[in-house]
Amino acid sequence: MRTLLSTLPFERYTPRTYVYCHGDEMSLKAIALLESEKGTLTSTSSYTLLPLPRARKVGESLPSTLISATRTLFVALYRLFLLPFFQHPTRPFADVLLVNGPGTCVVLVLVSYIRRILGLRYTKIIYVESFARVKSLSLSGKLVEPFVDRLIVQWPNAGTGATSQDGGSDLGGGKVECRGWLV
Repeated sequence: MRTLLSTLPFERYTPRTYVYCHGDEMSLKAIALLESEKGTLTSTSSYTLLPLPRARKVGESLPSTLISATRTLFVALYRLFLLPFFQHPTRPFADVLLVNGPGTCVVLVLVSYIRRILGLRYTKIIYVESFARVKSLSLSGKLVEPFVDRLIVQWPNAGTGATSQDGGSDLGGGKVECRGWLV
């Protein structure tokens, strides 16, 4: 994700909010490195960090996952929907939500999608499938596909019904695109 974000024009996407899971020190280091490479480390107003509880831990049982994902959902609803809604009702939390798996992204997509259900101005949602998904979508990809504006895969056969090798072809009814290697 850091490689993908490094290609964005930061002057166009300011301010940025990085949503990460509690305890994800690797992501925090990657964000700091990315921002320093882009020359924005000293400008605290150009980005913010937003921690959320982890929706699912590796190896977590299904009942436990339901509890932790529900907790994450409620925290995300409050921080990404309710607070922004009461501060600026006509503006979404973000113009663009760029997410990749695993589980917490499903919660972020669902919370962002609520504005559409309510008929409010909404966030454009882009999901980037893992580089490791060569032949099919991940569970997260399958869950978010109906709610995202674009679902980007890095291998042609990873998309729903994908058969094309063309780098920009729509593969699954217009939402799924193969853009080749993004990392």
